[in-house]
Amino acid sequence: MKKRKSSKKYISVVWAAGLSETELINLKSEVKLALSNTNHSIVTNYELNWVDVEINDNPNAVMTVSAPGLSAKNIKTLVSEVEQARKDPDYVIVTNYPVYIRFVNNVG
Repeated sequence: MKKRKSSKKYISVVWAAGLSETELINLKSEVKLALSNTNHSIVTNYELNWVDVEINDNPNAVMTVSAPGLSAKNIKTLVSEVEQARKDPDYVIVTNYPVYIRFVNNVG
C-alpha cells in the first residue's frame, strides 16, 4: 500500500488487534482510500493504531521489530513486509496484530 510523499522517510504500521481476515481486507481498502483521498476519514468500531516510525539512516542504528505472540508463519510474513517498507518508504504495513518498530543507536 502506498502513502503520501514526505521529505522524511518513515515506516508506517496500521494495526487493529484481533480483526478477522475479512475485516483486515476491509481495513486495507480503507487505508488505501484514505491515502489516495485526503477527504476520506477512517471510522471503525474497534481500536485502530497508526504509527509512523522515522527511518534512522545512521549506519550504527539497529532496527527492532516486535509482534508479541505472533506465530512463526506470521513472523516470516512480517519480516517480508518490514523489508519492503524499509526499501520503499511509501509502503504501509497493515496487520491484525500489534507491531512495534524502533530504531536504537548502537554506540558500541
